[in-house]
Amino acid sequence: MTIQDKQNKIREACIAANPSILDLVFGCKVVWIGNEKEFYFISNGMAGLYTIWNEESSAIHKNPQDISIIGREIRLADILLALNKAKASSAIQDFGCFMLHRFDEDEESIDWHEISPKTLNRVRWNLLNDSLSAQSEDTIEFIYQLIK
Repeated sequence: MTIQDKQNKIREACIAANPSILDLVFGCKVVWIGNEKEFYFISNGMAGLYTIWNEESSAIHKNPQDISIIGREIRLADILLALNKAKASSAIQDFGCFMLHRFDEDEESIDWHEISPKTLNRVRWNLLNDSLSAQSEDTIEFIYQLIK
């Protein structure tokens, strides 16, 4: 399975946990059916038409049936909601490191643990670019394993 396939599965899990990702609001990504290029939704225009835009063209008015909704980018909050729904018991530290919640047998308590120190620097959410597509392959693989 490719990284893109894993990103798509993560996206599906995020949409299941937070359907508002597909809300048709300003900035939402859409595809003009037949053209297959990505556009951004601007507004409900005149006469029931949608106003869409991309960098290659000016604003275009299209019938709603000519538009397929992609939705907005997947962000960290969506990931955390999907992990919660998958019962993955995870959290993220303020510097982007994922933590897992697990039972500590020797202390007979439940505690938060950083992921393996070996992978600590590779599996970290890039907090400066809060989009799933901007994360490292190791981070995407880690999230995929928790969500699948």
